[in-house]
Amino acid sequence: MRIAPYTWPQWLWFKLTNLKTLNLGGNRLGSDQQGSAAIDGSAYYLFRSNTLTSNSVTDLDLSNNDFTTLDGNILSGIGSQISALNLGGNNITSIDYNNGSVFSNASKSDGGSVNLAGSENLNVSGNTAYVIASALNSGGASLTLDDKTANDLATNQLASQSAWPGVSSAGFQSIAPQLSGSTVTTIVSQNATAVTSNVLQTLATTNADALSANTLTSLADKNANAITADALSSIAANNATAIDDKVVSSVLANKPTAITSDSLSAIAQNSAGALTSNLVSSILEKQPDAITSDSLSAIASGSADALSPAVVSQVVNSNPTAITADSLSAIAKGNGAALNADVLATVAKTSPDAITSTSLAAVAANNADALDATTLATIAKTHPDAIDATVIATVATQNPATLTPDLVTKLADAGALDATALKTIAVNNPAALTGLSDDDKEKVIAAAGGSDKVGDVVNNPTTVPNSEAAKPATDTPVVAPQSDTQGSVAVSGGNIGFGQVNLGGTDDVITSPTAIEVAGTIPKSWSLAVSATAWQTADGQHQFQPTLTFGTVQDKANNKALDAIQLTSDGRTKVLVGNATAAQTFDVQMGSIQMTHFDGAVAGQAYTGTINWQLSNTQSATQQ
Repeated sequence: MRIAPYTWPQWLWFKLTNLKTLNLGGNRLGSDQQGSAAIDGSAYYLFRSNTLTSNSVTDLDLSNNDFTTLDGNILSGIGSQISALNLGGNNITSIDYNNGSVFSNASKSDGGSVNLAGSENLNVSGNTAYVIASALNSGGASLTLDDKTANDLATNQLASQSAWPGVSSAGFQSIAPQLSGSTVTTIVSQNATAVTSNVLQTLATTNADALSANTLTSLADKNANAITADALSSIAANNATAIDDKVVSSVLANKPTAITSDSLSAIAQNSAGALTSNLVSSILEKQPDAITSDSLSAIASGSADALSPAVVSQVVNSNPTAITADSLSAIAKGNGAALNADVLATVAKTSPDAITSTSLAAVAANNADALDATTLATIAKTHPDAIDATVIATVATQNPATLTPDLVTKLADAGALDATALKTIAVNNPAALTGLSDDDKEKVIAAAGGSDKVGDVVNNPTTVPNSEAAKPATDTPVVAPQSDTQGSVAVSGGNIGFGQVNLGGTDDVITSPTAIEVAGTIPKSWSLAVSATAWQTADGQHQFQPTLTFGTVQDKANNKALDAIQLTSDGRTKVLVGNATAAQTFDVQMGSIQMTHFDGAVAGQAYTGTINWQLSNTQSATQQ
């Protein structure tokens, strides 16, 4: 039965003027528009001209309605009050220009949003690009796009400097977390000025994997103003491999102010290999304020190879305030070879506060040659308190020939000897006391307090029990500053011993059966690496760089076998875990260590070397 139009109740034609939320999701309205479900061909017209005409609706849900296009009429009746528009799940391919104002109004509203999730086949050009770009430029963060759409838009509109319409910096920021590495590379290559400092910071903190070393180098060359110290710090923490020496060099050349103590520390801690001695030297020349005690300590712990005697001397001469007791200790522990007697003597003159018993003990433990007799005598005159029994014990253990009767006399004259120090000398090198003249013995006894017990030590040094000597300083992990992330590395298994061996040919292999276990925690975005120093004699005159192979490697945390780890003369560092995607614990055990390739080894010499297990700014070491 057909009902005449005039019989419909009159109230059905009244408008709901106070309606705020209209949910029409999941009604296949897009199919009606195409006529497949239209009763008389006017269904879509009635839907648009009546249902979607409102000056009150603020939240409109048209999700999952099989729309493939948004024509110029569908939203023409919705007023400017709209603040939330949900078009998710429609797989829309094109949007008419006339919808731009509705998208923009919703995007820029306080708490507003436009949802286009599911429309990954959008043809982001022409009118569609205009609508989306306008919405991004209006509110940006409130527009939800599929990753493919975001990347297509960025490639079409941002990579081309002349594309219409343009996408603002705020709009770029809003889609930056969704961009792929290839998209970012294309933008930097074709329109680097589109990458502002705000955009780069967003990438650095939310999508650092989209940045590569080549991309950053190109950006530094083409639009250096985009690079800030904060961005460099964030990139180093979130994608360490994106910063290499070319990046640092280009930033230093084009935007040196981005190299600060904090950013330099972050790079040193996380991006191993990004700093070289030449670069650190250049930083000292162009951005000297970046070299502080903190950044030096960070370099020493994470990029110690960048420190050489020449670089440390340059720091001492041009920026002496950066040399403190902490940074001097860190340098000694990270790369003792960077400190020699000349450098240390200069430190004593230009940075006197850096000379303490702790820093001297660290120097002695890692490069005893730096504390030769002349340097010790000089330091004794200006810093007698810094030469305590522990320092003397460390020097005596590492380089006993340094302790001579003449040096003992000079130490006594400077007031650097007490009873404990004398007992330590007596145990480690009694000849330094027995070789004193009678007059010098009296001077030494008097300088050390003059007691009968002191006299017994000086006159009968060979009778002093070993237990009464101070112990030499032991190396402790280097902990660099400026990091809020916690990680740990612990090495168990003791010293690695290879014993006394006879080497007869180039194919010789010697094995240490010592089992080494390394365990700890890797924070997100950090890396775990193992490295080895050269094997050298106690006097430092002879050294060689063998190949070390860690065999029978077992991942105890996951109960599985791992590939052998090998450190060669060409690759003394191996990254075991690079840029961890999430915080993780590790527990790895190695059943044996083999040593091969003994080029440079001299017969009759005793050699020692160090193996370092380094996690960003936490380092533990086992020593042969």
